[in-house]
Amino acid sequence: MSNEKPLGGKVAWVTGSSRGLGRVLATTLCRLGAAVAIHGTRFDSPRSFGEGESMEQVARDVAAEADGEALPVWGDVTDEAEVKRIAGEVRGRWGPIDILVTNAGGDIGAGGTGVGRGGRPSPDDCVGIPLADIRAVLDRNLLTCILCCREVAPEMITRRGGRIITIGSIAGCLSRRGRCCVTAGLTRSLLWSPSWRRRRGDSSAGK
Repeated sequence: MSNEKPLGGKVAWVTGSSRGLGRVLATTLCRLGAAVAIHGTRFDSPRSFGEGESMEQVARDVAAEADGEALPVWGDVTDEAEVKRIAGEVRGRWGPIDILVTNAGGDIGAGGTGVGRGGRPSPDDCVGIPLADIRAVLDRNLLTCILCCREVAPEMITRRGGRIITIGSIAGCLSRRGRCCVTAGLTRSLLWSPSWRRRRGDSSAGK
C-alpha cells in the first residue's frame, strides 16, 4: 500500500456501475488502488443509455483511466442465486470482497430499460402504477441492497474488517409527483441501512 494507492490490495464490488454515479465511484476506488468489479444487469447494459457497447469495454476503460484493475460482471442482483454467482466470480479472480458499494437502483419498472423513458413506469403515480412495476422498483432499490449485503457480510464479520456503502438518494426523503414508487423504495433502503450498521457493529465488522 502507498499514499497514492491507499486501497492497494483491496477488492471492491460496485453494483450498478456500468454508467453514471456507479461508474464514477468504481473509477475512484480503482484509482485509489482497489481491484474493482464493474457490474451491470446485462453484458450490454451500457448500450441502453449510450454509455458504451459492453461491460467488457467499460471495465477496460475504467482500468485504463484509473491505471488499475477492473473486472466486468453482470447479472440480476434482485435474484439471490445471481448475487451469489457474481460474488463468486469476484472472489474467484481476487479473493474475499473488502468493499461493497450497493449503488444499483433507479425508477425502472418491470419492462426494464428498453421501454418508455429509460424504463420508468407509466403511469407512475400512487393509484395507477401497475403492481408489476411496484414490485420491480422496490426490488431494484431495496432487495438488491439487502441481498448483496447478506452475501458479503459474513466474510467481513469473520475477519472483522470490511466496508459496506449503501447509496441512497434525496428522492427517498422527498415525495415528488409521478415518482411515488422509487421514493418508497429508496425510503425503505435508507431506513434499512442503519439497522444493518447496528447488526454489523455487534462483530466490529466496520473496522
